[in-house]
Amino acid sequence: MQTVIAKNNTVSDITYAELGGAVVSGSGQTTLSDVSTVYEINLSTSLETDILAGDITISDGNNDFTETSALNYINFIDKKSSQEYSIVMAIALG
Repeated sequence: MQTVIAKNNTVSDITYAELGGAVVSGSGQTTLSDVSTVYEINLSTSLETDILAGDITISDGNNDFTETSALNYINFIDKKSSQEYSIVMAIALG
């Protein structure tokens, strides 16, 4: 499983209702991949808006990504997870 950490660049808490109510505290961080699937994270339009506004920085635990790189990272790992699921299902179904 890939790690998606959201770092809040503002002093106010940011809540993502569509991600199980995940809260990124002001100037804090939350590991979104602990509370939501990568698919849900990729679909979150409010997270995308906050990334593009510079309010949220996305990290994989080792690197902080620029806005464009963050969206590419989330999209890439969502597609990778979907491909892995398809392979597992193909094997399971024979």
